[in-house]
Amino acid sequence: MSRWQEYYQTLSLSDFLGNLFGQREFLEEIVKLKPTKLLEVGAGSGGLSIFLSQMGFEVTASDRDEAILKIIRENNERFGGRLMRVVLADSFKLPFAGGEFDLVFHQGLLEHFSDLGVKQLIEEQLRVAPQVLFSVPNQNYPRRDLGDERLLNGASWRRILRDFVVVWQKNYSPKVFPRFYLPRALIQQMILVKRRP
Repeated sequence: MSRWQEYYQTLSLSDFLGNLFGQREFLEEIVKLKPTKLLEVGAGSGGLSIFLSQMGFEVTASDRDEAILKIIRENNERFGGRLMRVVLADSFKLPFAGGEFDLVFHQGLLEHFSDLGVKQLIEEQLRVAPQVLFSVPNQNYPRRDLGDERLLNGASWRRILRDFVVVWQKNYSPKVFPRFYLPRALIQQMILVKRRP
């Protein structure tokens, strides 16, 4: 069993709803972009894709691990999702035609890759869609969930993405730290990148 399979193996209704609530600002931004066909890369539990499919979007969920895809399919059935496809895919060489989607999105993916890996992933995603919206934990995030996350600030992400068109970038997801006297901090950031004209 992989670390990711262990991380995603059980998704209760409470987990499903809690994740959606924690990503509500990210989901709102996806909806504002008014895409029809979406691709989630590294879909994890599939929760975001399942929710968007319930809203009527044509969503394809992808991951590189067949065991994770099995979890996504089970969650899709359990929560009444309407995913178009659940696809085994190497994120560095996506098995989709150029321009097949209106938007690629992912949450909690890119922080696991080197600067070069991030650039290669974004380049490949922009091949299959004109824009990519992603979310990563920022420097205020209170822990490393799987131990290899890079918790970078906005300036670091702007430097990594300097070869792309960054439409906007913002922090979100307020977190109250465990002590009442500690400040509320925004612990994630989302960035919209689009293909150069």
